[in-house]
Amino acid sequence: MIQETLLRLAGLETAQPLTICNEEHRFIVAEQLREINQLGTIILEVEFAELTKLPELTVSNHAAEEYITRYTSLFSSPWLTGKRVGIYEHSSAGRDLYYRIFENLGADVIALERSDQFVPIDTEAVSEEDTLKAIAWSKNHNLDVVFLLMVMATGRWFLMKMVTGYVVISWVY
Repeated sequence: MIQETLLRLAGLETAQPLTICNEEHRFIVAEQLREINQLGTIILEVEFAELTKLPELTVSNHAAEEYITRYTSLFSSPWLTGKRVGIYEHSSAGRDLYYRIFENLGADVIALERSDQFVPIDTEAVSEEDTLKAIAWSKNHNLDVVFLLMVMATGRWFLMKMVTGYVVISWVY
């Protein structure tokens, strides 16, 4: 594979390769690179010890208040008064703050489900299971909105109207 890549690059000026490999394969990789006169630099992968116990996290009340103020100050009035918002408290770092944000915006807030395991949710990959959960929660709790956090590198709100007619609001950051 290394030779095929170099053949495609033949004639182009390129820097010496930087190769990352594990301990087990380092001699094989070095030999193959030597054979084609492209040794460059070989970096060994770092292996981390498995964590058996996580340290206690320190909570900063000041940071929490600043975060809540950041989002509630965008609105001049409690514009969600009379609305029922259900929050899916999955593995998001700020999941304990969303309840207060929506309450401060006037909503009647319901905690739906909490997960201490990582839940991969993004705009491209909302699972069918999570979609069905959102529909069931909407019906069972008479919700106007189901809220869940989607992690993205944008900085805006994401609003998704599902084909069933239910609305899921996701805070995208």
